[in-house]
Amino acid sequence: AIEKLRTMSTQLSAKYGLSVSPSASGASFKGKGITGTCAIDDTKVTLDLALGMLMRPLSSRIEAGIKKQMGEHFG
Repeated sequence: AIEKLRTMSTQLSAKYGLSVSPSASGASFKGKGITGTCAIDDTKVTLDLALGMLMRPLSSRIEAGIKKQMGEHFG
């Protein structure tokens, strides 16, 4: 799962300009109007995002994109 997260992080960084900082159990990321963390344990992947004011209207599209990517990589 960690390896899949690293692959996904590289794609997100290239596509959306996010700065990704991997850790032993996940990653943290930061970009224009968005910050968050991803934690992986034995049974689940937990994603926590904070959107800035300008990104909030796009929250449903962001959520749909994340679900799609998570399904492709972890489904």
